[in-house]
Amino acid sequence: IEQQGYSNPGIRVSTTYELSKKHKIGANFNFQRIWDDFPSTANTHITGTATNDILTTSTLANLTENNSSYNLNYQYNTEKIKFNIEADQLDYNSKLSNEVVNIFKNNLSRTDFENQTTTKIALSTLKTDLTLKLGETNFETGMKYSLSKTDNLLNASLQSILQLNTFEYNEKIYAAYGSLNRSIGNWSFQIGLRAEHTQMAGES
Repeated sequence: IEQQGYSNPGIRVSTTYELSKKHKIGANFNFQRIWDDFPSTANTHITGTATNDILTTSTLANLTENNSSYNLNYQYNTEKIKFNIEADQLDYNSKLSNEVVNIFKNNLSRTDFENQTTTKIALSTLKTDLTLKLGETNFETGMKYSLSKTDNLLNASLQSILQLNTFEYNEKIYAAYGSLNRSIGNWSFQIGLRAEHTQMAGES
């Protein structure tokens, strides 16, 4: 026997406002929640041994996820200059629970197993881009900063014996780029440079 409960509500809001013909700002928000429930029961008939028996296994699995994201942006746009800056934030949280109970009908022995896994992820980015039209030459440059944090926790127990495992991971990325391109007759030329630096730290 297996049953399932499921829900997936979400909301999204987006807006843009023109300060003038050259200036524009915007914001976006998105949220989604997922809830999933899986209860089940199974009977196993054990034969061919000294004493026949029936094993009943009851399982309950439950998953909850929350996912939210935010964005703020600004744009400046003219014939010769294009500039924009954006900030993004994403937060993800989930919790998975499992409960398993095994019961033998004749000898009344029982085992209980339970585990819970919690995951938290946070992503933050800030980036800016600039494009300049210098006569027949186009110049582009930009920078980006990213921060990622992950936190996992596993909590498991078997017959009241508790086990824990944690994992934490942090990452920072710094990036910048610049490029020049120009067309002369049937020829086009481009030169560019990109640099990136990453810092990582993990602990378990």
